[in-house]
Amino acid sequence: MANDGSTRLMVTLVREVCRPLGITVRAFHGDWLLRLRRRTRTEHIFGYDFSLNSAAAQQIARDKAATASILAADRVPAVPHELIMSPTLPDYLPASGNWPRLLALFAQWHRDVVAKPNEGTAGREVIRVRSELELERAIHQLLGKTRACALSPYLELRDEFRVLMLDGEALLVYRKVRPAVTGDGRRSVTELLADWLQPGDAPDRTPDARLKALGKVELTAAELRRVPAAGESVPMNWRHNLGQGARAEELAADSVDRRQLAALAARAMTSLRLRVASVDIVVSADGRRQVLEVNSGIMMEQFGRGDRARALDIYRRIITAVFA
Repeated sequence: MANDGSTRLMVTLVREVCRPLGITVRAFHGDWLLRLRRRTRTEHIFGYDFSLNSAAAQQIARDKAATASILAADRVPAVPHELIMSPTLPDYLPASGNWPRLLALFAQWHRDVVAKPNEGTAGREVIRVRSELELERAIHQLLGKTRACALSPYLELRDEFRVLMLDGEALLVYRKVRPAVTGDGRRSVTELLADWLQPGDAPDRTPDARLKALGKVELTAAELRRVPAAGESVPMNWRHNLGQGARAEELAADSVDRRQLAALAARAMTSLRLRVASVDIVVSADGRRQVLEVNSGIMMEQFGRGDRARALDIYRRIITAVFA
């Protein structure tokens, strides 16, 4: 049964796209399943997944460790993700359990790692770990809610980008710009954050957006007390997700960065046998580009609120390909 009060922007945009194309849309299960029908042809959208990708390709893209393994096998630069299975599934674990391997990975990756749900999205429950106690707590927290999580090295990043691909073409490439304050050499980060909330400092952000970004701040007490140098940028959150307060900054169509990012994303799409997906690419401090993860579902809830017309055009392109 359709839920007309759905807050998912995607549902509204899909209906708007389909109407002039002669495609009827029926929603089921709180708008999470959409049936698209034109004459005798029927297609489905499940969550944010379109029917262009095979079921196997979707499952691999949803699994961070599987994605990293396939990309590594095809020599596509990618951030490693190691699968950690729940001890409630003993048939998939050695007799020694997870802990020896976790400690070995923690040491290998310089005692600074990221633990996350193996199939999570939007930066939820992504935990940075810098001690054995934090590692144990993070793994217990994650495996208490799911059967598997993933561990990866923490990287000092210069940038993170999203590349939305359809049949080998980059439809959209944008930088994920984290909210940040700029030091003046006099005030602490806490004082700078208080000023950041005042009107005028960030004209591209509404008061609600600023409060949301402030609620996502992940800084230690020492970091909040620190007085950054004049001109130093201090990100409020180490994560780049739009759902964690970052904003999208689209790259120009003729830029060198866009071409290079699109080329790497295309390699990942070919490796995973995907037709449509979003490829997240990170750039480390030394300029090295790596695929962080791949999302077969095309979620544009945050981006679409900032550029509705662009999101509408992208969904139109995808749905046209579905019914081609």
